Amino acid sequence: MGKKQISQLTFFDYVVGISIGSIAASLSVDQRISFIDDITSMMIWTLVPLVFSYLSAKSIKTRRLLDGTPTILIQNGKIIEKNLTKTKLTINDLLEELRVKDVFNIADVKFALLETNGKISVLKKSSNQTVANSNLKTPVHHQGLPYGDHYRRTKILVCSLKR
Repeated sequence: MGKKQISQLTFFDYVVGISIGSIAASLSVDQRISFIDDITSMMIWTLVPLVFSYLSAKSIKTRRLLDGTPTILIQNGKIIEKNLTKTKLTINDLLEELRVKDVFNIADVKFALLETNGKISVLKKSSNQTVANSNLKTPVHHQGLPYGDHYRRTKILVCSLKR
């Protein structure tokens, strides 16, 4: 699974995790099952996802086959009801997700996509997008990446500057 978080696991990853756990539990509890059979099945359930993961990383066609593609739910302020039905989302679910993204008017949306991980991505129309420093031509000073001890020192420095 690499660095994937639990929320990023696909359904296949979830099933594999449950299966490996079930096999390990049967190995530790059921005396009638041979050790070799359990180890063999655990190796298969471990290698198959690794092979699929490798193939997905190397081939776009395989990735599309295994993970699917994003589905357009809103285009130019219009809900695509056929895709909403296909994804088994209700209009209330869609509106709730839009509100979470600070969109309260469907007409403000250029595109809304249901991503392969189940999350909804929203692109507002250019007239409704948030203004950035680059739009205002305001200079921005880069602070660096906060990590490890650097983060702690930066936090202490910021706290001491506030006092």
